[in-house]
Parts: sequence; structure tokens; C-alpha cells
Amino acid sequence: GAVGFSLVITISQSHVPAAQMFVTTTLAMVMFTVFLQGSTIKFIVNFLHIDRKSDEHITLTEEVNTKLLEHVMAGIEVISGKHGHFYKQNLFNQLDKKYLKKWFCVNNY
Repeated sequence: GAVGFSLVITISQSHVPAAQMFVTTTLAMVMFTVFLQGSTIKFIVNFLHIDRKSDEHITLTEEVNTKLLEHVMAGIEVISGKHGHFYKQNLFNQLDKKYLKKWFCVNNY
């Protein structure tokens, strides 16, 4: 999408009178590929029984690194005053530990 858009935006309207139509068509194609194809890919993969990579072989280093990065990013979001993905994820994890696991899981889970 980015390559196609960057190429079509360089077309000069003085050389090609329909340059704006090319830009509109390119944007429509980018939107089509991103939203329609992107939203149906999971269904198609499941329907065709295509094997997906599993995350069952995550090493301890990868898990620690991921958790550390999540906590650092949540801290940065708190300090900066912006509430993004990591802040919401951290908030949900606290809610999960404090309430949801008590309500929906067996004791000592």
C-alpha cells in the first residue's frame, strides 16, 4: 500500500490529467486489501486447516524480556500521562488478579 501510494502521489496532474483519479483508486485498493482481506484472513486460514506457528517453545529469556518490556512501556505511559495499549493491558491484568480470577477460577489458581 505504501509503495503504491508513494508512486501514484508522484504523478503530476500537468502530465496526467486524471492523476487525482489514480490517487483515489489507489487509496480504494489499499483500503480494500487492508480491511477486507485483513479481516477475512483468519477465517480462511481456519477454514483451510492451515497449520499456524505455535508459541509453545518460548524460552524463559523471551518470556522475561516480553514481560519486562510490557512493564517498562506501561510505566512510560503512566509517566507521560498517555494511556495506550500497555496501560490498558496492565490495568486489565490488575483487574484480573484482583477480581476476575477470584470470581471465575477455583481457589489457588
